[in-house]
Amino acid sequence: MHNLMSESPPCNSRVQPLRDKPKVLIVDDDRDLLDMIGLFIEIEGYETELVVDGELALEAIQKDPPDLMILDLVMPGMGGFEVLSRLKKLMPSLNLPVVMVTAQEENALRVEALQCGVVDYIQKPVDFAVLSARIRSALMERRIQRKLAEANARLEAIVATRTRQLEVKNEYLTAVLDNARDGIIGCDESGLPSIFNKKASEMLGIENSLSMLMPYLKTNEMFEADGATPLDSRSNPLQLAFDNDGLEESDIVIERFGAKPRIVNTTGSAIRDQEGHKIGAVISLRDVTEHHKLENKIGHLRQRYEKLLDSVPMPLHITDERGCILEVNELWLEAFGYSLREVQGSHLGNYLTTEFKHLAAESVRAAMINMGHTKDVKCKIKHADGRILEATLVSQAVYDGKGELNQIVEYITDLQE
Repeated sequence: MHNLMSESPPCNSRVQPLRDKPKVLIVDDDRDLLDMIGLFIEIEGYETELVVDGELALEAIQKDPPDLMILDLVMPGMGGFEVLSRLKKLMPSLNLPVVMVTAQEENALRVEALQCGVVDYIQKPVDFAVLSARIRSALMERRIQRKLAEANARLEAIVATRTRQLEVKNEYLTAVLDNARDGIIGCDESGLPSIFNKKASEMLGIENSLSMLMPYLKTNEMFEADGATPLDSRSNPLQLAFDNDGLEESDIVIERFGAKPRIVNTTGSAIRDQEGHKIGAVISLRDVTEHHKLENKIGHLRQRYEKLLDSVPMPLHITDERGCILEVNELWLEAFGYSLREVQGSHLGNYLTTEFKHLAAESVRAAMINMGHTKDVKCKIKHADGRILEATLVSQAVYDGKGELNQIVEYITDLQE
């Protein structure tokens, strides 16, 4: 039993160590009562430390915080209430259970003691059976509080770990979305936007902000029909995807203030949880403006190409190096009685008589390519009505910009039955 009577050790605040048995600090200026309480508590199985005044009590607590303090209310110099007040300022997070001991019976003192954080109150002369019960009760409550604090700390650590994991996943998802080629917009079950990537922001011409996106999706102000996909203020691509479990691929026009309209290909679907409940929807937006321009350009080039073929004053067909027919002009179709659907994509050998089928063989076509140009090649071609027509061919190999074979053009310079 350690008894501090006069000399005070240096003040040294440190973390409370783990003990085999709880430590009780007893503070009382009555040395006989102090020793008696200390002996009783030691017999009860607790470690004890005895001090005779408030100053020594504060030093002892700062040096090695106990598990419980039994504190006399009235002492010379620093009384019990002042000890508690100063302790709260010195070590605000200690949360030390205190049992107050006093000879006074006023209820006001009891109330004040409880307000100061005292967990229990014992009247002098001390009933040691009551004191033992109060100590056990206070220490049990302290153990429970510690267990709860440890559990809360573990829970907070788990929550912090899970939160960080979710943050990492969210950062990864954001990076994936922002690096996507398509604009992506998602909504929750109430129709409010919940996902909005950088590409969608660029397409819509607004800041990457869900609050700015919401009114556009609600009113459809930025979208208009392209003639094939009617849109109105009561529907928008995101809402359609949610209501209909999906959005069929379609092109819409995005109007942007001060900029040219963009043609956007949209597709989407509703999102369901593991139980099958609909929880939102997502749509993708792909800017196909340049693609449409290219298609239009290709269409114009195709028309010019067909006009050029039809302007040639003799039947002609165009094949690849294997002999498959790529194109024929109207004069060729009229001369042999076939339709373009029948001829295009078929093999030239289908229209040559048996003795001339070798002219459509890949080896012969390769030889013609190597020669680059041949003329006055005789052959016989079957008419759709069964007639056999004798034809004279002029062949010209055509190469692309890399010097590789592109196609073989053959003109029929003479045609006789």
